[in-house]
Amino acid sequence: MGNRLIAVLAFLNALGLFGCMILMASAVSRDPTAVTWVTQALRLSVRLFVIGCALPAVAWGISAMEMNRAHDRVRILESWAMYLLLLASLVLFFVGSWRVPDSLLAGVSFRDIQPAQHGN
Repeated sequence: MGNRLIAVLAFLNALGLFGCMILMASAVSRDPTAVTWVTQALRLSVRLFVIGCALPAVAWGISAMEMNRAHDRVRILESWAMYLLLLASLVLFFVGSWRVPDSLLAGVSFRDIQPAQHGN
């Protein structure tokens, strides 16, 4: 069960990261000057997706560690640590995904306002 969750969460965060990269690439193809604004707008979401991709790998490392699992306390501690990391990865995915549209809209609206301020 844990390995499936690890794979799914790593895939979801990688998919979010790939989606942000596609948005950045499409901004470059339309307007080369917009890449700065889009990149700055998506910076936090990209960071959340990267950390979200790394946490399942850490959880997988914990599950693959060679430790004496004969004691109940060790098994419980391992399970709690692994599932907390996976829960944190899921939260990072949802927060990063939630922020993408708002970040893009804020970045685009700031880009439209910026040249008007320099003209005064």
